[in-house]
Amino acid sequence: MPTSISSRYVLDQSKRGSIIALIANGSSRRVAARFVGCAPATITRMAARDPEFAEQLAHAEHKAEIKLLRSVQIAANDQKYWRAAAWLLERRNPEDFAARGARLFTAQQVSDMFTRLLVEQLKQFPLAEHDDGPDALEMAIRLAAEMVRGVCDDGLGNRLRIGT
Repeated sequence: MPTSISSRYVLDQSKRGSIIALIANGSSRRVAARFVGCAPATITRMAARDPEFAEQLAHAEHKAEIKLLRSVQIAANDQKYWRAAAWLLERRNPEDFAARGARLFTAQQVSDMFTRLLVEQLKQFPLAEHDDGPDALEMAIRLAAEMVRGVCDDGLGNRLRIGT
């Protein structure tokens, strides 16, 4: 019967140290795994089994993020590198600064559009020549449920992405 090699032996102390060092310097788990000769899932499983390794891994990932963020902030302080500041704004506050395609709407934009439509229909009901009031209420309830799920149907078979 074949025996499986546990990740404890695949990731000895030397390999774990290499993984932590690589990740702390900005490498991904995938790159670190390739470097030490294992699968990325092996790193994840090892972290799940070994709380100390998991803590070291999380610390290394945070350290790399802070280091990279600091580099972008330093670059953004120089006017000729204004793109670094724009990049940082896009990632830190995508709702306001991320580039969106012409057909993508934020959750707030969809909510605002439907709210205006609903209010307009309810203002005219029951005095208008049509009976959009009940339809508007049904649409508002459906919209609320869809927003909770994160997807909005435009009623024509197209799904609108909510958010960025």
